[in-house]
This record gives sequence, C-alpha cells and structure tokens, in this order.
Amino acid sequence: MIVYKYVSLTALRGIIESHRIEFTRPIDFNDPFDQPRVLRSAYPRGMNTLFDTYVTGEEMARNADTTWGQCAVASFTRTYHNGLMWSHYADSHRGAVIEIDADVAKLTSRGLLIPV
Repeated sequence: MIVYKYVSLTALRGIIESHRIEFTRPIDFNDPFDQPRVLRSAYPRGMNTLFDTYVTGEEMARNADTTWGQCAVASFTRTYHNGLMWSHYADSHRGAVIEIDADVAKLTSRGLLIPV
C-alpha cells in the first residue's frame, strides 16, 4: 500500500539526511483537541484486580494517561493532491509530499498500535 506524508522543506531535509520519519507524542500535537483524553467517567469507582488488589477508577485513568504519554503518532494519507493537506502540513504549499510504500517501511507491522 502506498501512503503519503506532507512535510515542510525543513522536515524533508531531516528525513532525507536521517532516513527516518518522526513520530510525535500526542502531548506535542499543534492542536490540543487532537490529544487523546481519558474520560474519568469511563472507569468504575474501583475494582479488585486479578491479584486481589483494589484499584480505584482514578488510578486506572492515570494508568491510561501514562500509556498515552508513551505513544507516538505519525500521520499519513492515501492521497497526494489534497489542497487542505498541502496547506496545513506542507508549510502552506511550500513543502513536499513523500510517497511511502507502507510494506517496505514496515508500517503494516502488527506490532504497531494502529498499523497502516
């Protein structure tokens, strides 16, 4: 499968020089509404675990927050000609779009949280 990544020229230089694509932690997203949020109400008040340890809902939510804090994200698209993507992610049409074979780049690995 072919996917595309829109980048600024600065990011493109870094990718070419390092042969790597940067993954971003959700806390560093430019839009705070894109960050995953753990809803405290989604967790029960508390429960006993498999090992008979009592865990509160707040502890479960904190663990989920920690897990999200250890994740990193790279965003790709299946189209190279989207004006909005060029505008937003390719430095207002002054950047570039990179074509990536997801299989060759190992982006289809089942070890990824969400494989391409």
